[in-house]
Order: sequence, then structure tokens, then C-alpha cells
Amino acid sequence: MLNISEQSYEEELSKSIKEKQLKTVAELVNKLAKDQIDEEANLNASLILSDLIDNNKDSFNVLSRKSVQEKLFEIIHAEGSNKNSKCSAMIVLSKYIY
Repeated sequence: MLNISEQSYEEELSKSIKEKQLKTVAELVNKLAKDQIDEEANLNASLILSDLIDNNKDSFNVLSRKSVQEKLFEIIHAEGSNKNSKCSAMIVLSKYIY
């Protein structure tokens, strides 16, 4: 779903694809949140997001949204956040920056 380019479809379908991409990215970013204690889910989300940044321009654009960037900063700077969450969020953010 994240690898589909919405430009190839009619407007209504394109809008639906974009909404689902945003929802999926938001769910992956939430896997990095401070209350997430499942290290495997945390690592998997980080790897998927990093892969999307590297290999898919449309997904990169979704990850470029202000709300996604703010959530990553929030995870990194949250008090009481576990180290795995902070590290995973920093990896995703550094991939985005570079």
C-alpha cells in the first residue's frame, strides 16, 4: 500500500490511497512511542520506516509531513521514554535528514 503512487489513479481513489498511506505511517510511528515496550515491534517499525525513506519517494513525502516529524521529535525528547524507542525514532529521523 505504501509503494503505490496515487498519481496513476482517479482523484477519489488517489485520495483514499493517500489517506491509507498516512494512517499506516502514523501507526508505524506510534510503534516507536514511549509506551511501546515490545522491542521487536519497535525495531520492525523502525526498519520499515527507514526502508520507506530509502526506497520510495511517495512514502518519503508522507514521512515529511509536519505531524510525523513532530511525533518523532516528541518520542525522542519524551521524559520516561525507553531507550529503544528513542534510538529507533532517532534512526528514522536521521535517515530522513540525510
